[in-house]
Amino acid sequence: MTYLGVTPALQEEFMRVEVESIQQQPMLAMALASCVSGSMAPIITQPFDTIKTRMQANVDLMIYR
Repeated sequence: MTYLGVTPALQEEFMRVEVESIQQQPMLAMALASCVSGSMAPIITQPFDTIKTRMQANVDLMIYR
């Protein structure tokens, strides 16, 4: 979701910033937006992945109780 939804929105925002190097190079804005949105995904999903992994690791303990 972050790659498909957040990246284009961030790219547009980066293009609006009054920094000439970004406004003249749309690929730079896209690369920055991709890096930011790509970093958001693991931060958001990591706690849920940890919980899922811990639950899967304890399946045998739950069956024998």
